[in-house]
Amino acid sequence: MKFCFVFICQKGELEIKSMLLAASLVENLQCNYELVAAIPQPESHWGKISNSTEKLIAKLGIRAVKIQNQVNSDYPIGNKVSCLGINTDANKIVFLDSDILCLRKFNPENYLKNQFNAKPADLQTFNNWKPVYDLFNMDLPKDRVVTTSSKQEMYPYFNAGVIAIDNNKQFSNEWISCCKRIDKSEDIINKRPWLDQIGLPIAIKKLNWNYGVLDERFNFPAHIKKLPVETPFLCHYHFPKIIQNENRLLQFVGNLAIKYPLLTRISKNTANWEFVAKQAEAQGESKPKNKSTEPKKKTGFILSKYIRHKLWQYNSNRNENRNIIITGIPRSGTSYLCKLLFSIENIVVINEPDDIFSLLENSTPFERPLRGYFKKLRLKILQGEKIKNKIQNGEIIEDTAKKDERVFYKHYITNSKFLLAVKNTLAFLPVLPYLEQTMPKYVTVVCIRNPIDTIASWKNSFPHLRGVIFDNFPKVFFNDSYRNSWQDDAIHEIFTTENIQVRRALLWNYFAEIIIKNKKSVIIIKYEDFVRHPNLELQKILYRFPEFKYDLPESEVRSGKETMSTEEIELIKSICQTPASKFGYKL
Repeated sequence: MKFCFVFICQKGELEIKSMLLAASLVENLQCNYELVAAIPQPESHWGKISNSTEKLIAKLGIRAVKIQNQVNSDYPIGNKVSCLGINTDANKIVFLDSDILCLRKFNPENYLKNQFNAKPADLQTFNNWKPVYDLFNMDLPKDRVVTTSSKQEMYPYFNAGVIAIDNNKQFSNEWISCCKRIDKSEDIINKRPWLDQIGLPIAIKKLNWNYGVLDERFNFPAHIKKLPVETPFLCHYHFPKIIQNENRLLQFVGNLAIKYPLLTRISKNTANWEFVAKQAEAQGESKPKNKSTEPKKKTGFILSKYIRHKLWQYNSNRNENRNIIITGIPRSGTSYLCKLLFSIENIVVINEPDDIFSLLENSTPFERPLRGYFKKLRLKILQGEKIKNKIQNGEIIEDTAKKDERVFYKHYITNSKFLLAVKNTLAFLPVLPYLEQTMPKYVTVVCIRNPIDTIASWKNSFPHLRGVIFDNFPKVFFNDSYRNSWQDDAIHEIFTTENIQVRRALLWNYFAEIIIKNKKSVIIIKYEDFVRHPNLELQKILYRFPEFKYDLPESEVRSGKETMSTEEIELIKSICQTPASKFGYKL
């Protein structure tokens, strides 16, 4: 039996990742195989790989194949969906994420025997399956699998980092088709970045394929847990820091770099991967330098180099992907989210800074006012300045309706790679459409809650929410530079409605509609899920930052329905039912 192992090789970090993967496969595969590097096209969009990478591809005997993203060009993960449809004479095609290493001798023929083979997801990152199966006119499946890390029973849902299938282009076409339909559906939320994994079980069911459930030996989540005593066949490390912190991985990568010196050249040209060359040198690749012939460096040169390094290190542009914007419908758990994030070491959270309002009231989106604000805020924190924040006894104030006071507070950080989160509901939510355009590297988190409980909370909190008094809303809420015509119509309808109960329901709908129209560019956190399973929900935000460790307690969902009449609850149900259902709420 012949196997085709295919992976993405793309300009940037995926060059060193994919080449380390390929070298590890050459070292450890014990079967009849071919390696295929899938190169995303066009180069004008995805970039061109380096000459060093091209040379290593040739040296390792890899076949380079050009692919197109057939899901959506703004969804880079969609590149992998095209990989299972490449031309090959192999009996089985095995797709591997580029951030994987084959750590020991591996004969896949002994394990990858089903039509479809994959490991269940590490965590239940998606559970809104009803609208997915409804979209394809299917009943929910009767079978279940178990997440390999959190040990939760769920409908079939697989980690798409390692997929082995019978060579059949029909599967690739079906997977692509499913992902595209799911991506376009307005009824399915929180589908990115998990879109590829959501489409997999649908494609399997449509084709009536049998599937084999792999264990962690074939896709070990090293970003979540330490390597076990028994070394896995395939290790999914995700981030370079994981390799640096795991001695077995570091030694393994060092040996690969010694054997294939081109790896050191590629790593030196890739940010955060310079350690590969250093490790290879430490393990004996490089010859000792002749100190007698080494030119002496002048003190002034060393000092200027040090200053430039520090300026680079603290340059806030380098940390834009470590900035988080938190917003959502008021009284939907944003402050509780801030409190839990703030409890994690090296995460700074600023809860409702007062200078945000004037900043957005007097600007246009094209001035990118928030980018400048985050830069200045980061610098102040690095310099140890005190920052105004809603803090009491060293903790973020959880309920700002009960205590709404800002104090100057010095935020302690352990290094310059801290996460900086800034929260505001009424300031950030109206400008949501422009955050992705002007700050694409930022992480934007939006909180939402059952409308009945949300409105019940409004009635017992701030006057401007209780009475929907627009005069007391921040001016940015009405800044024409950030508003679309549909927003003008919605605000006008609320303003001209006399019944206060209807006004509140219409306001909730207005907030919800903003989120619905921008849901592809944000991370949606449902209050009910977050309170019950905080660690799982935080993974949606922090999965790309594995250095942050947390084990947060579960809590009880609060409800204020008892303060509302049956008539008011029924009114909310009738007005808010449609948008609420798009977030999975059944009123």
